[in-house]
Amino acid sequence: MKAGGGLVINKENKFLFIHRNGKWDLPKGKSNRFEGMKKTAKREIEEETGVKKLKIVDKLGCTYHVFNRKSSLKLKLTHWYLLETNYKGKLAPQEEEGIDIATWLDQEEAEKALESSYSNIKELFPDQTLNFKRR
Repeated sequence: MKAGGGLVINKENKFLFIHRNGKWDLPKGKSNRFEGMKKTAKREIEEETGVKKLKIVDKLGCTYHVFNRKSSLKLKLTHWYLLETNYKGKLAPQEEEGIDIATWLDQEEAEKALESSYSNIKELFPDQTLNFKRR
């Protein structure tokens, strides 16, 4: 299974996080048939958080994780992108996907959130110092 997702930074240099299944995460999701990974990432971020006006700045890399579906193990490959946005609207967590919070976190808050996240998400942050800045 292939998926796309992103690390989104707003004008205040805050990071977009979601909270799902008791853990902090970044928005991501499965690609549709014949959909490119960049399009998947932007669509999934918008669906899971309500954030629009997304601009891909760079590719961060890929992660893999295994999950259980219908009593069998599946491997998910996620393509990750760094995105920027000027969106100032209300965030809308996609509750039907188990997301109870969509929020912007500053550097200190994001570092704390990463303590209760997945190891593959932590890999997306260089040296876990969150030193990305808008260009």
